[in-house]
Amino acid sequence: LQYLPPLSLFIEYHSDYPSESPPRFSLSCSYLTPSDLLKVTNKLETYPFIEGEVCVYEWVEMIRSAIDPVLILDEKDEH
Repeated sequence: LQYLPPLSLFIEYHSDYPSESPPRFSLSCSYLTPSDLLKVTNKLETYPFIEGEVCVYEWVEMIRSAIDPVLILDEKDEH
């Protein structure tokens, strides 16, 4: 396995972002289990939003760190 389909983060910005609230989001990923996808979603939902500061970059970095351990392939299965 050389490539996996992307994990997609869909962002919906609204007029009071970032001054008052974070944007809405949804995640889509064909190779994560629903349970793993829910864990990543919960991490984003509980991210401490600071009014007036952007958060999307931090979300992307959080997703990267959250899914990297999931994608480690067992060496004996690699060809």
